[in-house]
Amino acid sequence: MNIKYYGGYNKCKSAYFIYVEYTQKNKRQRSVETILLIDKERYENNPEEFCRNVLKLDDAKILISKIKINALLSINGFRAHITGRSNNSLLLANANQFMISPEDYDYLTSVAIFNTYYCGYKDQNKNDTADSNENALALKENNIADITGVSKEGNAKLYQMFLRKMSSKPYIIKREKLFHDLAGAESKFNKCSIAEQCVILSEILKLFVCKTYSADLTKLDLAPNSGKLAIAKNINTQTEIKLINQSITGAFENEIDLNKVGLIK
Repeated sequence: MNIKYYGGYNKCKSAYFIYVEYTQKNKRQRSVETILLIDKERYENNPEEFCRNVLKLDDAKILISKIKINALLSINGFRAHITGRSNNSLLLANANQFMISPEDYDYLTSVAIFNTYYCGYKDQNKNDTADSNENALALKENNIADITGVSKEGNAKLYQMFLRKMSSKPYIIKREKLFHDLAGAESKFNKCSIAEQCVILSEILKLFVCKTYSADLTKLDLAPNSGKLAIAKNINTQTEIKLINQSITGAFENEIDLNKVGLIK
């Protein structure tokens, strides 16, 4: 089948996931497997045959026959939505609500306004000579900082707030390495210009948003896609992982422990 009819370009689109137990090297394993849109009908017609001949799983037992894309997981207490797949990994989006003080919220708004005006000015003057443009940008940076109330001191405090958030639960559960990277880069951040700092702060904010965002932290000599969330599809490596079903309003929910589902009591 031509995958352009199934929502893909160089790879097929996922329909949903299944949770299956199977034998590998004489041991029972559990994993979340992807059902592609082009395979959906074949799987639904004969799930056991599909697991055996397509997924190549021996002695497969389907524990959960359908897990929707964007289903909610709790991984050692860190909540995340399953958004897709990549090789043997499941791609995740943060699902933990980011809560900050009104003062920090107001300052973040000022940083966003600074970025809007400063980037707009850069685009309008991108054809100027290098020397004249650099001088003009420096003057404009100070001017916009005065108008918005953004400062190096304020930026440093916001950076420290992000570090505090990332060093505590639930974020530290999946962000420990990134926390240490950002803590180690704090002195480099403090040496950046106000404009560079505001860009970095906006990138770090993406790590707390409930989407699949990663952060471009190359200005701190870190990765351009820092903080990308994923877990191995074989959930045996997770000490605690639960599938959370929520009501439409989110007021009610129940949990399925993926380590225990299907076990004989």
